[in-house]
Amino acid sequence: MNLFSLSGAILFFTGIVLLIIIFISGRSRIHYMWGAFNVAVTIWGTSVFFIGRSEDYSYSLIWWQIAHVGIILIPVFFYHVIHLLCGLNNRKTLFFVYAQGGVFLLLNALGVKDLFTSQLKIVFQSFYYFTPGTLYHLFFACWFAIVLYGIAMLFATYRISTGIRKNQLALFLIGLCVGFSGGITNFFPAYDLNLYPLGNFGIPVYCIIATYSIMRYRLMILII
Repeated sequence: MNLFSLSGAILFFTGIVLLIIIFISGRSRIHYMWGAFNVAVTIWGTSVFFIGRSEDYSYSLIWWQIAHVGIILIPVFFYHVIHLLCGLNNRKTLFFVYAQGGVFLLLNALGVKDLFTSQLKIVFQSFYYFTPGTLYHLFFACWFAIVLYGIAMLFATYRISTGIRKNQLALFLIGLCVGFSGGITNFFPAYDLNLYPLGNFGIPVYCIIATYSIMRYRLMILII
């Protein structure tokens, strides 16, 4: 098992544990939206495990399509969580986030060569990796912009908060920054940056931090 596949296995198990905690303790919309976010992360982790172990082109291609379901939905559900957590009123932004996610899910499902993703390539003499298609650059720009905007909104809310809520948001913010800074390294091989996506191991770290914030400070239970 290579490191890429190992990171997928760790992601899968931490995602499952977090999902169990969220759905057992869930009391409101934000709980279940947080659960949906972790479903997307778990889809990504499961796909990574099988991609990293596969030496078959067609098999890897199928798993990359499945992986992109998670990749596309991660910023969508992430922003919805931030929308609820920060009490944002901009429904047009939320609509745009879901609309662009729907469009890219459709492009991914159609599987038209060179439109969303292109042919696979061997990376690190180990496993197959996707290459961006014509519209993938637009997708990556949307992915990055949504994540940055969500973190900015969370930081803005953190700055005006006080007391225990400020501590809760700080912990949540740290976890998300660790997770997404690690997650973005998964785009490096696609864009021919010869850097192994070791940052993938940062995503489970975020899961652990987020789980601690829920169990220690009951973050998602206090915010209704």
